[in-house]
Amino acid sequence: MRKPPRCLARKGRRHSIKLLAILLMPAGWASSPGADFHFNPEGAARYSRNTGGTVLIVSRAGKPDATFYEPGYHPRSPVPVFSITKTLTALTCMSLHHPSLETAVLAAGGRVPITLRQLLSQTSGISTGYEKLYKKNLPDVRKAAASLPEESPPGVHFAYGPSHYELVGKALNPSDASPDSARQSLTGFLNKLGIHPLDWRTDRRGHIYLSAGAILTPEDLLKIGRFVLACGKGSGAPNAKFKPAFSGTPANPAYGLGFWLNKAAGNARARDVEDAIGAHLTREDWSRMSLSNLAPRDLVCMAGSGGQRVYVIPSLGAVIVRLGHPSKFKDPAFLQALFSSKEQ
Repeated sequence: MRKPPRCLARKGRRHSIKLLAILLMPAGWASSPGADFHFNPEGAARYSRNTGGTVLIVSRAGKPDATFYEPGYHPRSPVPVFSITKTLTALTCMSLHHPSLETAVLAAGGRVPITLRQLLSQTSGISTGYEKLYKKNLPDVRKAAASLPEESPPGVHFAYGPSHYELVGKALNPSDASPDSARQSLTGFLNKLGIHPLDWRTDRRGHIYLSAGAILTPEDLLKIGRFVLACGKGSGAPNAKFKPAFSGTPANPAYGLGFWLNKAAGNARARDVEDAIGAHLTREDWSRMSLSNLAPRDLVCMAGSGGQRVYVIPSLGAVIVRLGHPSKFKDPAFLQALFSSKEQ
């Protein structure tokens, strides 16, 4: 191993040990060097409540969970999680033996082959399809997604929207046979985690929406967060198969496979997820985006509309579940409140 520079050596043994610990962290999960992160659950709860929050759970290794429930809410309350459904779909796909992430799952009708990874990273080049796919009483969401036009070559541009994930349903069930293998795969994966979805949005054929539509509970989301935490901290099988979820793409380094990433924290521009989606950012903008410059770089986020969030921080052994009504919730402000004071 290369010797540390003299300027580091002069700062003493304590600083050298801290540097060594950072260098030995698994790639992609390193925290911000030299920073101390203290939680302020009460401050986060105040911010959450003032922005329409109904549930906040701050879970840390070795400490009792800090839980905040508004009247009428409890650990088993049914909650629409919106685009957190995308994360569930991505995790399910990575849990399968087939198809692999590099398998070309869409190539019919003259299309350029599109891989499963490109669908899950939302870089397929297919039109996002919001208006067409989210119509009420849609007969067949997968057929509608397959009819959407290409707007760019696969892998070139990031375009957030439902089309990519609804096409995953077609990839998992190409013949549209019954029983629906996409539904079976997702519910089977969740059942193994002890989660039984309370409901799910479907089209008229009974296909579940894979981009948004799951109804879960705060307790369910905490289980999912803890599963992701184990994947982030573990390096061996079976956790290794989920590592691709936490790597960005050249088109958008801030988005993995169903997860928003904080890897650029430090000198990046902190942005709210929902604001960023609507801002038509360039590739350079995405490369300079963080969710918070105050939070560790290994923080990953499952995000749903209206401020539904699950944050996972492997370096701190932490899972934070935040749920609420659409309001003025913003990721940078919430995370600033969470890390703004002395440790609680």
